[in-house]
Amino acid sequence: MCVCTFIIILLYVVGRQIIPAYPADHFNIKRRCDLWGGYSQNDIPAAYPRTRKPAGDVHELGSYTHDLAAHQRRHQEIDMLYKQKNSRVWWAKYRDADGVVRRRSTGCRDRGAARSVVNRWREEVERIKSGVISAPEATAAKHAAQPVGEHLTDYEAALRATGTAYHAKLTVTRCRRVCEDLGVRSLRDLTPGGVNRWFVGRRAEGMGAVTGNHYATALRMWFNWLRRNGRLTGDGPEAGILRFKARAERRHIRRALREEEAPALVRAASLRPLADRGRERVKKVGNKRSNWGYATLTPDTLEASATRARAKLSPLVVRRLEAEGEARAMFYRAALGSGFRAGELAAMLVSDFDAQAGTFRLDAGDEKAGRGVEGQPIPPELVADLAAWVAARRARPGDRLFPAPATLKAFNLDLVAAGIDKHDERGRVLDIHSLRKTYITWLQRAGASLKEAQHLARHTSVELTANDYTDPTLLNMSGRVAAMPSTRPQAASGASEQQAAGAETDPTATMPKTMP
Repeated sequence: MCVCTFIIILLYVVGRQIIPAYPADHFNIKRRCDLWGGYSQNDIPAAYPRTRKPAGDVHELGSYTHDLAAHQRRHQEIDMLYKQKNSRVWWAKYRDADGVVRRRSTGCRDRGAARSVVNRWREEVERIKSGVISAPEATAAKHAAQPVGEHLTDYEAALRATGTAYHAKLTVTRCRRVCEDLGVRSLRDLTPGGVNRWFVGRRAEGMGAVTGNHYATALRMWFNWLRRNGRLTGDGPEAGILRFKARAERRHIRRALREEEAPALVRAASLRPLADRGRERVKKVGNKRSNWGYATLTPDTLEASATRARAKLSPLVVRRLEAEGEARAMFYRAALGSGFRAGELAAMLVSDFDAQAGTFRLDAGDEKAGRGVEGQPIPPELVADLAAWVAARRARPGDRLFPAPATLKAFNLDLVAAGIDKHDERGRVLDIHSLRKTYITWLQRAGASLKEAQHLARHTSVELTANDYTDPTLLNMSGRVAAMPSTRPQAASGASEQQAAGAETDPTATMPKTMP
């Protein structure tokens, strides 16, 4: 008992010799410093030495009190590090250049690394206050450190809010491909030299001029959006974007269907789904895996194959295949009669077809330009057939007008079944969008002016209608030239009368050719 009492008294005396040298709330301040990050655990002894200061040394005690007050004031101004509940990273509380208290995640699990991040933020605030950099430059610097995927996600959301989902996805996909090929992680990694090397490399791999210009447009739109939103300042990476002469290097030149080819394509589309089930088995030559296969459909075997399919299939399957063929044939006819794009026809509802007025309409969100279409006229023959087809389907106003739009693969098979070459002797190609070019070319053959064709095609410029969507080989240019005034000098009166009489007996020499 005496020994225990002696030990307690000794500890009390020793404690009285050490503790009074420190302020009353020193240990609370030390704990808060350790949590907030003002000083680390190792910094406290340097700021407040643990050695006992002489009680009579007023200068030493006053210096210590001054350091403590300065530390308390600093805690009111500088950053505070803390951890939120269930968070593994350190957060910081600090004042920005406007004096607003901000709370941000440092993204660091290590306290030392988090303190370095906070110090960088403090330096940025001081630079803004001193006028070294402006607030927009500081905002751009902050965005430059973000992952580039976050910028692309925000950009896609902005495009979807102002345009179509297809355009937004296509544009962002092109920008994302460039960033992935260059290994870009943030906007700091995007340089004019890197963008320039990407275009040069893709061209060396065989990328076409038109495709390259599409990528250039997508990147330029993205960089402009970043600049408008304060995420990019100064000379951006758009200086490395290249533009190519697409007109001099066109690889995919479409042609229009001739008048005898359109009915053959529609007939093949209506019969091919059923005729595929009735193709003859033929022996293949030079195929190691299988010696037998199915014959390719041709215009001569199309009807016979459809007849064999009707004989061996159940009536329910026959009706389903015939309905599929009729739907695709009507899709082709609607494209040829309205000039609508494939995606626009696929988005149409039954209520968008006005059988009384003989017109199509299209919502702004479903049109490529986003303007919408009201009252697009279509041929009377198509109006009657389309109305009868919709009535036979018992389609409701909210149903899709064309439930099974044609794909490129189906279109190519229909070309083969119709006996139409996909590429002509000049290398021009036929695809689904060629139906729109056929519509515009046929309008001008029927006597429509270029301005009328532009209005019906919903183009923004006459040059686009005349240069890209008109097939000059199908226009009656020779007849127009034959109708020009004669430049032959006048002969004698007798010869002139004979020449006039001969001209009257051959009226086709001066009349232009018309569409059958």
